[in-house]
Amino acid sequence: MISRGEFRSVLILFMFGLIADVIPAAPSSADNDQLKRAFRQFPTADLNDDGTLTQTELRTFHRERAQRMRANRKPQVFTTVFRPTAEDLHVATKLAREYPHSTLAAKKGNGLRVLMLGHSWVAPAQKTLNGIAHAAGFDGHRQRERLKGGARGSANALWLNEFGKLPGEKAYPSQLPAIATGSWDVLTFGSYYEDKPEYFGQWIDVCLKYNPAMTFFIQDGWPRVNSSYLRMKPDIAVKKLDTEMKRMEKEYFTPGFEALNKMYPGRVHFIPSGSAVVELIRRYYAKQVPAFDCLSENFGGKSGIYRDGSHLSKTSGVEHLIGYVYYATLYHRSPTLIEKPTPDIEAQLDTQLREIAWRAVIESPLSGVKDQDADGMAD
Repeated sequence: MISRGEFRSVLILFMFGLIADVIPAAPSSADNDQLKRAFRQFPTADLNDDGTLTQTELRTFHRERAQRMRANRKPQVFTTVFRPTAEDLHVATKLAREYPHSTLAAKKGNGLRVLMLGHSWVAPAQKTLNGIAHAAGFDGHRQRERLKGGARGSANALWLNEFGKLPGEKAYPSQLPAIATGSWDVLTFGSYYEDKPEYFGQWIDVCLKYNPAMTFFIQDGWPRVNSSYLRMKPDIAVKKLDTEMKRMEKEYFTPGFEALNKMYPGRVHFIPSGSAVVELIRRYYAKQVPAFDCLSENFGGKSGIYRDGSHLSKTSGVEHLIGYVYYATLYHRSPTLIEKPTPDIEAQLDTQLREIAWRAVIESPLSGVKDQDADGMAD
């Protein structure tokens, strides 16, 4: 006679067998005429090279094909440099007198008062940094953000938008009235294609006029991925991403850092989000991060590092990595020292994200943060 526990196990297996018989398998080119025709027309759409084409693979193939077509077009870049007159600044900052002062000014407390500019790649920090700083005990941390998608979230586009000089948009003086209060400590930017030092300098000059003690940080970027990574061996994929990250640092971020620090010595640093993302991907391929079941969710999977091969996942908790990198760079201390756990993130993943963030910051020559004695505090 079998035990009650054994009987339950047999019953469960039997039920799963019945369910498998009832639920049809996802259609593929093996049994679907439409997918068969698509496979003949687009044989490379079989992303995992198993000889059959699924609907998910076909959607991913067409999405990436459209992305490649867009990438072949030169990205939209706003290159006009606008030097405001005293009257221009007066008009753009007059909102400081029309709104309650508390709306634009930030009261000094035990945290940083941060103005944040950027696009969708800055959004992870915008969403998570405030909670991270408060969990670390900085109840006086304050943020005021202005984010727009794509090129319109670049430093120069947002500057032009403040004065009504951005094509197709009315004036939207959002950050300048706050800057005019002189009550903010930090201004952060997101980097974008073909950024020039003067794009950031327009903002910096005005900030220093109202608060000569302000400091400035530019978030770098990370490499994109596509479905070709599904066919790569882990070591090849990691090497490719690492090479691309080094190229971006050499061609874009380091020259920008050097130019800006000639203009504003010691005032400008970079937030090394890119190297943190690449390190997380390295650990994913090494099977050290069980929280992820895919590299990018648009390749198939529920919990990835990316959601579309470009933007970070909104569901896996990975956005906190960028928030931790911001925290480490701005506050000069390791997120690993924060005693409070982060809600809704698996504990092992959260620990790794904090470690990766601190390592990326102290190993970056552009962050301005070093920790030679390894105590989790900047030297």
